[in-house]
Amino acid sequence: MPVEIVFCAFALRPRQTILLAALAIAGLGLVCFFLVNWAGYSGEAEMINFTITSLGILCVAVVTGDLSKLRYRLSGQKRLLEAALARIEQVARTDELTDLANRRRMNELLDSEEQRENGHYYSSIALLDLDHFKQINDQLGHARGTWCCRPSPTRASGCCAPTTRWRYGVARSSCC
Repeated sequence: MPVEIVFCAFALRPRQTILLAALAIAGLGLVCFFLVNWAGYSGEAEMINFTITSLGILCVAVVTGDLSKLRYRLSGQKRLLEAALARIEQVARTDELTDLANRRRMNELLDSEEQRENGHYYSSIALLDLDHFKQINDQLGHARGTWCCRPSPTRASGCCAPTTRWRYGVARSSCC
């Protein structure tokens, strides 16, 4: 039973661990009291057993409390890392200029479409090319070129689902 209490203590919060340790020490004190007064055991031997066992219980309580705090901190860091990873994955698959899916995401979507196709389902791809984009960029600057690129995906929104539109290249937007 003491082994079970020790292993269960690792799952408790620090206050619960302290309470469990206090109850265990109090129970041990009662047992030692009964052994000395009614069973005839040596008081000195029981005092030594009580002291050593109580110190062990206290040490386990301190260690489990520290581990509980560490586990809590690690779970918080894990949540932060998961959020950061989700953001990194989103950034890796999104074109920063248009906020559409980029070429990497387009390849993933095309692969999944190819896997899904079973002979009864057809896919199509439409490419929209912005004419004279290089000239706009060269003559008016990148800020004006960016301004020209941003609205083009919204023009295709009537014929494409938002999850299947992407930016393929410098001035090309696609939808599937």
